[in-house]
Amino acid sequence: MSAPSTDQHSHKPENPGVILVTGATGFIGRPVLRTLQRSAYRLRVCSRRRSRPAWLEEGIEFASLNDSQLENRWASLFDRVDAVIHLAASNPSGKQDAAELFAVNGELTQNLAEQAVRHDVRRFLLLSSIKVHGEQSIERPFKHDDTPAPKDDYARSKLEAERRLLAATEGSRTQAVIIRPSLVYGPGVGGNLSRLIRQVAKRAPLPLGRVHNRRQLTALDSLCQLILLCLEHPAAAGQVFLAADASSISTAELIRQLALGLGKRPRLWPLPTSLLRLAAALSGRGEEMRRLLGNLEVDLNHTVATLGWSPQSDTASAIRQMASAVNDRPD
Repeated sequence: MSAPSTDQHSHKPENPGVILVTGATGFIGRPVLRTLQRSAYRLRVCSRRRSRPAWLEEGIEFASLNDSQLENRWASLFDRVDAVIHLAASNPSGKQDAAELFAVNGELTQNLAEQAVRHDVRRFLLLSSIKVHGEQSIERPFKHDDTPAPKDDYARSKLEAERRLLAATEGSRTQAVIIRPSLVYGPGVGGNLSRLIRQVAKRAPLPLGRVHNRRQLTALDSLCQLILLCLEHPAAAGQVFLAADASSISTAELIRQLALGLGKRPRLWPLPTSLLRLAAALSGRGEEMRRLLGNLEVDLNHTVATLGWSPQSDTASAIRQMASAVNDRPD
C-alpha cells in the first residue's frame, strides 16, 4: 500500500516530548508505532499487560498498568508527555455487554483525558469510528459535522468517548482531535474482514455476485499517516476528521480483489439481493445483511482541505496486497 509523505505538511515541535500511545499492541497500534518511530518521536506505550511485549523495540518505553496500579501511576505515566494517541478500545466482537463497552471506551477515555489536562499535555488524539454516524450512508456521503446517529452499543460507546474527551478538555490547554475511520484494512486485519478472507481462501461459495453497493474502506497505511498529521498540524486542534480511501468498492468487487491477491478464483453466486435480505431476516441476521449490502460513503473534503492529507487512491490494489500478505505468512 502507498504511504503518502507528510514532509511538506510537517509541523513537529523542535524539541518534541514523549508521545503516549494506548492500544499500541493491536492491529492499528503496531503500525502507528512504526510510523512514529520513523518521525524520531520519543515513545511510551501503556498497556494492561504486566510484562513488556517481546516485539517492542528497545527504544520505546513501556508502562504496565492494571486496575490496582492505575491511581498511583498517573504521574510517572504522564511525565514529559507532549501528546496522547488513544487507540485502546473495546471492539465489537459480540462478547461484551453494553456496560463493558462504555467502561472501556467511555470511562477510560475520560480518565486519560482528565489526567492529560492535569499534566498540561498539548494534544489528545482519539481514534473513534465512522459508526457514530450510522451503518449506512443513505442519500449522500457522511460529513464530519453531521449529527451522529449510532445504531448499536459499540457505536454509542465511541460517541460517548468523544463527548467525554471534549468535556474533559474544554477550556484547557489540551487540544482534542478526533478521527472517525471507516472499516480499516491491512496486513493482520481481524474481525469480519479476516473471516471473509478465510472464506475466499477456501473458495467457499458466496451469494454476493449481484451486490453493487458502494463502500469506502480505510487503508491502514493512510490512517497511520493521518494520525501523524493530526499529531503535528496546528489546524487539527479541536477538529473531527473522517477517514477513508478516496474511492469506494462494492462487496462483490472486494471479494474479487481478495481472490486475486490470494491467487484463487472467487466463487460468487449471483443471487438477487432481495432474496438475500429475506433469507437474512428469516434467520435473524437482517441487520448484518443490511450492512453487507448497503452503501457507506464518506465526504473527505474537510480532512483533505484542513490537513493536506492524501488518502489511499487505489483501494483494489491495496486489498490485493493485503490478501497477498496472507499468502506470504509462514504456516
